[in-house]
Amino acid sequence: MDLKFTDEQELIRKMARYFSQSVIAPAVKDMYHN
Repeated sequence: MDLKFTDEQELIRKMARYFSQSVIAPAVKDMYHN
């Protein structure tokens, strides 16, 4: 199994997007609502 560098970048990008949607967004909402 050899991943192309572009595929790795895309995977990292997707993970970062998921992380920001599930962790950062709620935290920011809490910050602004309080």
